[in-house]
Amino acid sequence: MQGDGIPEIIAAYPKEPTPVATILAKTPKHFAPPILRNTATGFELSQTPAILEYLGEKFGLVPHSPEDKARAQQVTLSACDFLADGRAPFHPVKPTESYSVQMDEAKVAVAEFVKDGGRLDRWLAHFVTLIDNRPGGRYLFGDTTTYADCALFHVLDAAMSQFPDAWDEPSREKLRATLEPYMKLITMHVTLGAYLKADDRAPWAGDSMM
Repeated sequence: MQGDGIPEIIAAYPKEPTPVATILAKTPKHFAPPILRNTATGFELSQTPAILEYLGEKFGLVPHSPEDKARAQQVTLSACDFLADGRAPFHPVKPTESYSVQMDEAKVAVAEFVKDGGRLDRWLAHFVTLIDNRPGGRYLFGDTTTYADCALFHVLDAAMSQFPDAWDEPSREKLRATLEPYMKLITMHVTLGAYLKADDRAPWAGDSMM
């Protein structure tokens, strides 16, 4: 293990896309991926916030006080809400189908999402507020990385990748002045930084916040 208890490798995942139906046929008690499975014990868990909290407890990536633990879960749930909100414009007509079959409608929906003062700005402003109001220390809950930091970095990186032109708009310079130094801090973490630079890290799709 390296840096704040984060192990170098904690999971294996298929290198090729696997149909959801194939995955769920093997794990019928889950509604949808992602699904965490401990092959040694048979323990399984789905729902991203639940998985993050579980792994956070297991690897020492949770804040210390009950109040901060609750707030870490709040941040994580907000991050997941943002991910869903940002994905929706790419699939405005048929949410379960590809962006490629609804591109014309998606262009309109994405433009609405990223317009000045729109949903993207509201979310980014909220995350700026979280970062600006850190109780002390480099990360959201002090000088130690938590799973909430991982969740927040993930969705900010998604937004920067999936809405690059909107991210770089001059009108968002003040937002970037807070968000980007925080993101750089995460990339400097020993283990997280190595993961982010790894060749086998899956690239962003470019059309889905995923």
